[in-house]
Amino acid sequence: MNLVPAVLTIAFLATSATAQETYRFTLTTKGQTNSTFTPLSGALQLWSGTNTQELVEYTADHPSYIPPQTWACNSSFVIVRGIPNGQGHCLMENADGDQTIIATSTAHVSEGRNAGTWYSVGGTGAQEGIQSRGTFYSVYTPSTGQIVTTVEGEVTLME
Repeated sequence: MNLVPAVLTIAFLATSATAQETYRFTLTTKGQTNSTFTPLSGALQLWSGTNTQELVEYTADHPSYIPPQTWACNSSFVIVRGIPNGQGHCLMENADGDQTIIATSTAHVSEGRNAGTWYSVGGTGAQEGIQSRGTFYSVYTPSTGQIVTTVEGEVTLME
């Protein structure tokens, strides 16, 4: 008995059952941040903070994707001779209660602003198997703690 055709058929069906679709999106969140900035010297500075944000605007190539509604993030970075280096993580939840964790990396810092890249680590429910990445840009007001973040990227979902 030759099992090769049966194995190939099973492999093809398994591959077909996990079809993927990739599309671009942009979203804006708004919330509150609590951060600490510690300048050790002009050449060495430390920033760390947490923030919670909610979705205020969303556009995407795929109308059925349910975007994150809430974000809880923590991050820190050092600035050595004007060059930022830091990372963080966000736990996001959509309206259905599905959660995603993303990792962030800060590439640019100026007064009241930071920007960088992000990618998904994993998720639950409809977010399980998610693959996404992109850029972010945050503007925050230290005196009030208000933060507004614009996120752009692409997401690949399992169909």
